[in-house]
Amino acid sequence: MADVEEMDARRVIEVHEPATPPTPLVFASPHSGRVYPREFIAATPLSANRLRRSEDAYVDLLVEEPARRLEAP
Repeated sequence: MADVEEMDARRVIEVHEPATPPTPLVFASPHSGRVYPREFIAATPLSANRLRRSEDAYVDLLVEEPARRLEAP
């Protein structure tokens, strides 16, 4: 699947937790993945196009800066 980026399965989920959260907000973007573990790509019968249709591509990049600024997980 040349149309999708592959990555090591250990980096699928990233959580940035401040030492003491100053806000009750939690930013989550569960469908913003656009990089897939090699094991997942090998196991799925879906085409790269079908995988892409299930994404909320780049939502993680939209919320990253405000989450860091507010020190929210």
